[in-house]
Amino acid sequence: MRNSFASLKSTRTNLENDMTFVSDYKSGAADIESIHDYVNQWIEQTSNDSPIHRFLGLTFDQYNRWKANPNSLYGILQ
Repeated sequence: MRNSFASLKSTRTNLENDMTFVSDYKSGAADIESIHDYVNQWIEQTSNDSPIHRFLGLTFDQYNRWKANPNSLYGILQ
């Protein structure tokens, strides 16, 4: 049940709604590969008031682990 980028743009407008990649993944609204769509949306935002790890719903350490080893995301999300 993967979010399309268009639906991400319409639903992921701010963090106050707590709609992060992690929360969407855990609810079944996003699959593991859609993290890239969330990263792209963060990049395209006109204002990046939030660090990317927070936008994704990851801790700083989790984000760094994922960037160093993308396969680690499976373990992070367990």
